[in-house]
Amino acid sequence: MAVNYGQVAIVPKGVWNAETQYKVNNLVEYDGSSYVAKVQPPVGTLPTDTSYWQVSAAGTKKATADSLGTVMPDGTTTEIKEDGKLSAKTAQQNALGVVKGSDDVTVGEDGNLTVNTTFEQATEIANIIAGEAIKSVLGKVSKAIATTMSLDENALLKNMISGIDVNDGNKVPSSAYIHSLVERIGMGTALEGGFDNLTAGLNSVNNNLSNTNSRLDTSLSSSVLDYALTLPEGMHTVRFPGDGYTGADTPNSYYRYSSATIIVRSKGKIVTVLLYGISTKAPLAVNSYDGGKWNGWDQYVTKNDLLISASGTGPTDWTALETVENMPFKIWNVTKARTSKGAPAGCYDYGTLIALVANATGDRWRNTLIYLPNNNNNVENKVYVRTGISTKWLAISGTDVNSVS
Repeated sequence: MAVNYGQVAIVPKGVWNAETQYKVNNLVEYDGSSYVAKVQPPVGTLPTDTSYWQVSAAGTKKATADSLGTVMPDGTTTEIKEDGKLSAKTAQQNALGVVKGSDDVTVGEDGNLTVNTTFEQATEIANIIAGEAIKSVLGKVSKAIATTMSLDENALLKNMISGIDVNDGNKVPSSAYIHSLVERIGMGTALEGGFDNLTAGLNSVNNNLSNTNSRLDTSLSSSVLDYALTLPEGMHTVRFPGDGYTGADTPNSYYRYSSATIIVRSKGKIVTVLLYGISTKAPLAVNSYDGGKWNGWDQYVTKNDLLISASGTGPTDWTALETVENMPFKIWNVTKARTSKGAPAGCYDYGTLIALVANATGDRWRNTLIYLPNNNNNVENKVYVRTGISTKWLAISGTDVNSVS
C-alpha cells in the first residue's frame, strides 16, 4: 500500500516570478543565486525572505555604485569581444564611447576634459579657415585684437568720416561737409513769408505754381480775346480746333490752327494774348488788353522771313501773288513773264518780280507788285507796278538814269 509523503524532491521552477504560487522544495533563480522554498511562501514573496526561502547556491550580485558585483556590457559604450575580453567603444560624433585628449582638448588627472588655450600669436592678420585648429584660431584673433588696440584712438572714426558726396552706408559726412551744404542750401538765411522750414516754403511755391491754371482747351471755338477776359490770374494755354474755330478776332484765318498763351495779370483788366501759328502765314502775334480795350495785333517775323528768294522760272499766275504768302517782302527770278497769267502785257520774259505785302489780312489792299525786266542791250526800259486792288499795271519808262557824285 502506497503512502503519500508529499513532495520530497527538489523541483526546479526557473526564474522567480512574483505571480506564481510556489510550494515547498521549489527551486528558483533570483539575482544570480538559487533559492529553495522551505515553507510555502505567499504569492509575491521575494526569495531573499529567509522566513520562506533558503539559499541553495549563492551567486555573484550585480555591482552597484556602493558594492562590488557582476557587471554586464551595455552594448553602447562597452562590448564583449569574441575572446571574452571586455572592450570600450570609441566615441563618435553621434554615438557614445570613450574619448581621449588631443592638441585642442586635454584630459586632466581627475579625468576632466579641458580646452587647450595655449597658442602663439599670428605674425599677420589673416582670415579664419573652417576646421582650423583652436590654437591657430586663437593666434589669429589675438593678432587682430592687438593690431586694433595699437591704432590711433581716432583712426577708426576718421576712416568712417567722409568730406565728399559718396553713396556709402559705412561713411558719415564730416561737419565741414555739412557746413558746406548748409551754406549752399541757404539754411543760415531767414525764410521770408512766414515760413519756418524749407518744406513749407517749397509747398507754398508749388501751390502758387498750381494757380497758373495752365490748361489745354482743344475745343475753344469762340473768340480767344473774349475768352481771355474771363480767365483768372495766371498763365493759360489753349489750342484752336482748326475749321471749328469761329472767332473773327485773329490776324487772319490761318491762325485757326494755332495755339495761344494767355497771361492774365489782373482778371478782365490786364491781359496779354500770344498766338503761335504753324506756318509763315501765321507768325507770332501779340495783343494786349489794358485801359478797357485791346490794343491790336503785333506780328513778329524773323530776319529770314523778311527776304525770300525763289529761283527757277518764277510763278505762272501773277493775279494775286501779294496775298499768297504772309510776309512783307518776296522776290522771284522770272524767265517766262509773257506767258504768265496776270503779267504786264508785252513785257520782257526775263526779270525780277517783287511782292511788297503791307496788309496780311488775305486781300490785296495796300499791297504792291513790282516787275523789273532785265535791261540787257536796252531791250526794254520799263518798270511795271501794280498796287492795291487794281488789276492793271503801271509802266514807268525812261531812257537813262544819270549818276551823281
